[in-house]
Amino acid sequence: VTIKGSEVISDWVLHSGNIYKKTAWPYESQQVFVDGIPLIQTGRVAENIRGNVSDGHFMIENPADANSPYFKTLNDLNDTNNDGRFFYDKVNEILYVRLVDDISPRGHIVEASNLGRIINAYNSKYVHIKNINFRHCNSSVGKTGGAMIELGDYSKVENCDIQWSDMAGIETGYNKTGSQVVNCVLNNNGNSGVTLSATSDFLIQDCEIKNNNYRRFNFLWHAGGIKAVGDSWGVLENSEIANNYGSGVWFDHCNNGEKSIIKNNYIHHNGPKHAGIFIEVSRNFDIYNNIIDNNSRIGVEIAASDYISFYNNEVMNTKGGIDLDLNTAIDAVAGLRIERDPFNYPTTLSNNYLYNNVFYNNSDCAYDISVLKNNPARGIDKNILNNNLYYNSNGAYSLRTEGVTVDNLPSWQAYGHDASGIIANPNYSSSSSGNITKNS
Repeated sequence: VTIKGSEVISDWVLHSGNIYKKTAWPYESQQVFVDGIPLIQTGRVAENIRGNVSDGHFMIENPADANSPYFKTLNDLNDTNNDGRFFYDKVNEILYVRLVDDISPRGHIVEASNLGRIINAYNSKYVHIKNINFRHCNSSVGKTGGAMIELGDYSKVENCDIQWSDMAGIETGYNKTGSQVVNCVLNNNGNSGVTLSATSDFLIQDCEIKNNNYRRFNFLWHAGGIKAVGDSWGVLENSEIANNYGSGVWFDHCNNGEKSIIKNNYIHHNGPKHAGIFIEVSRNFDIYNNIIDNNSRIGVEIAASDYISFYNNEVMNTKGGIDLDLNTAIDAVAGLRIERDPFNYPTTLSNNYLYNNVFYNNSDCAYDISVLKNNPARGIDKNILNNNLYYNSNGAYSLRTEGVTVDNLPSWQAYGHDASGIIANPNYSSSSSGNITKNS
């Protein structure tokens, strides 16, 4: 069963040239698909996602991008790209399309998003959604952070395939408890796979979360694989989080002290900013048994956060990336970075313990490890690494702590890190399926 938050439009009328229009279309569609492939939105996005948020970050309309389609007009559908675009005239309720290679929409399935939600269980409890495919949504017309499915207390989504939302695939429910997302596919959504806001005791388990943020929201605002805010806490386990345009896993201001666990996940090829795992102004995490591989800019960042236990993980092959809006390179910063003065936050940057990890081939980065200089008066203290293994195939290392960068293990140990650490080849190999194994 497939449920869609869109409507098929077949009565297109030629407007001019190779542009077709649908008149009397009352929906401010944020998505149009042709035979399942999205067209590029041209013109202003929904009011709820325009401009900047209170911290100054733009949401989707990048003011530095002179070529942003969101600042263009109906006339720009006549450009020379022939790359497939749509434009909505809200005043006159007309939807315009120009298809790839200037083909006619006749004979093709053209779907435009029109539903703000497919399932809204926010005011319900114990709802179980199972074995359903979901496609398309128009949630950003109704609110800033929307999703195809919104959950209430103790609700569960299981064995569902959730793709091509205009915002998130699933929103676990603001101030809700016990939301579960189990064995689901959450791919190709406009902003993120799963978004959580003040959700308590959540479970995300055995999920595939890939290729999200296809609409290119600002990856420093709210975008990527999973974004959790507002004291959300729970368990993320046994999932693959990959190829998202933004951070793979991002917890932001989740600092009420309840324990969150991130374990047994494969987190790879996310970026170009900010990190494979990004823990920001948050508290009390156990992060273990994850493979964090080939992410852009930073493998793992702990920023103005405390009581983070990070162990038995493998942080590998952190690279630079490309900002697709600006077509500019983003440098690789660190395999692991412990950063940000917490003085004006409700957290400290302290009591973070990182041990029994492998840091492998992060030599494209400025630093394999970067730890902010201790300053107990400002809450920066006891950020300690031990018993970690390091290996770069080029034999070069860059380890930064106390404002000093060193290039060898004894010097690193002299600053109190990795008294039992080693530099050794873990002898990884990759199978034909892409899975990583150890030869010894």
